[in-house]
Amino acid sequence: MILIEVALALARSIDSNPFFHLLFSLRGLVMGQSRRSAFTLIELLVVIAIIAILIALLLPAVQQAREAARRSQCRNNLKQMGLALHNYHDTHNIFPPALIGSGRYTSVPFVLNTTGFVLILPFLEQTTLYNIYNFSLPASISNPNGRPLAGGVTTSNANRPVYSQKLATYLCPSEYHTDIVVTASANVASDFYERNQCARSNYLFASGDVTDYSGPWGTIATTVKGAFGNDGAARSRDIIDGMSNTILAGESRMMHTSTAYGPYWGCGTHTCCHGYTPNATYNVNYPYGNCADNAARKCQYAWGFGSHHTGGAHFLLGDGAVRFISDSVHFLDVFQPLNRIADGKVISDY
Repeated sequence: MILIEVALALARSIDSNPFFHLLFSLRGLVMGQSRRSAFTLIELLVVIAIIAILIALLLPAVQQAREAARRSQCRNNLKQMGLALHNYHDTHNIFPPALIGSGRYTSVPFVLNTTGFVLILPFLEQTTLYNIYNFSLPASISNPNGRPLAGGVTTSNANRPVYSQKLATYLCPSEYHTDIVVTASANVASDFYERNQCARSNYLFASGDVTDYSGPWGTIATTVKGAFGNDGAARSRDIIDGMSNTILAGESRMMHTSTAYGPYWGCGTHTCCHGYTPNATYNVNYPYGNCADNAARKCQYAWGFGSHHTGGAHFLLGDGAVRFISDSVHFLDVFQPLNRIADGKVISDY
């Protein structure tokens, strides 16, 4: 009503007769005081134009409000994971491994491909899923090195009822990729990306200079490792740089330089779980660039952090806080040290 009155005053001031009559009619209709029985063609066209302008003005605001809600939910997902990780730590006196029995590690005794995201299910109110997971058998049987598969199985069917579930806590609402549950090379153990109805996700553990190729967490040099690794993880006392200065987990987009890349929250296939921040500058995983030149180093690579939010991504810190870190942050000076637990570079201003 206010908009019509303002427009009416403007129309009077410029003596625009068709516009004046149109707006006067609109005001009359709104107030039950219409003085005309019909619109002229010109008035109808102006009405349509006004509606189009109002929609054009309102649509960005609506989109921004929706994205703000999605960002808030994504932030809340990480907060829930933070509580779950700390409750797990309180129970076991250690954080969960990013991956147990990685099928890509050449010397793993038995392949399990059990993820840390599965281990914290009871602390995310997913006890039912946790209770039906068989921890003595593999999730994905991805095993390109031909290592023994736990339980002597030949398929990844046993834990499929769990890892095939699309869990809202592990999905960022801003993710627009719709191919969530993926099947490729199902039950082919030699394939790096054996996926038997594997559900994708949007979060990775901060693992420093460690991937699912790496040896056990305890064998990795302290100065390059993150809080999570293979077959082991940090205790709170191991995070020498300070809990509030260390990233535990962060966002990752489903679409990378390859459609096969993770994250995958439960099936433990290749690139499922690790948020990798290498010592080299090639394939720097955050900030990831815009892929404008189609070069891998300009895109979000495997094990890479990133999001569909404008300007950055959310990250969970060791003290349970969630920070939105700009994708313009300097990788080697700021972001890499934030992903290390004890490199002596305490980053608090970023």
